[in-house]
Amino acid sequence: PEKAPEAASAETYVTGAWLLCIGPSPDHKATVANCTEALQDEKIIGVERAFALYSRGIGFYGLENYEGAIADYTESLKLNPIAVPAYNNRGVAFRRLGKFEAAIADFDAALARKPDDGAAFANRAISKDEMGRTQEAIDDVSKAIAIAPEVGAYWQERGSYRTRLKLWDDAIGDFERALELRPGFIKARYNQGVALRRMGRFEEAATVFTDVASVDSE
Repeated sequence: PEKAPEAASAETYVTGAWLLCIGPSPDHKATVANCTEALQDEKIIGVERAFALYSRGIGFYGLENYEGAIADYTESLKLNPIAVPAYNNRGVAFRRLGKFEAAIADFDAALARKPDDGAAFANRAISKDEMGRTQEAIDDVSKAIAIAPEVGAYWQERGSYRTRLKLWDDAIGDFERALELRPGFIKARYNQGVALRRMGRFEEAATVFTDVASVDSE
């Protein structure tokens, strides 16, 4: 999930708990606790309250409480309906629950507000692929690549979708590009081996799988 802002806007009322709430932290339980404390203060209103709800949503998501995350993102959007990251993050949480149509609606909302949001295109692609709409997924992640061609994960995802449609050469090209951008990208390297094997290029595939195994054993 995308992170919350790290500072309040000027001339607003904030507390120590609010600052701890919206600051990036790998401790999801602490984030939820700090945000809950901040939200109990009735003086935290408007956009600052939206930030706290958004950040607690990230905490809930990290704890795999996807329903809690969705509830907080929804309340945050009521206070700050132009917050594109909240639509993206809520969409990802919906997807985790298998609610793909709801997820796609949120990614659509993000793109309506920010048409050049590569993450929204890539996230929508994942949901469409989960629904069996793989060609549409390829189209979406291709748009993400056009926006941010330096993101290796987008190339890896498109390669995976192309593998499902047996577009082997195109898939291998995507995996190669992902590896150029992210040397040591194990997922892309492994999927490259899968595509090579399915093409009957067994010796090349064996070399790839040996490479992957050597990295896993380190």
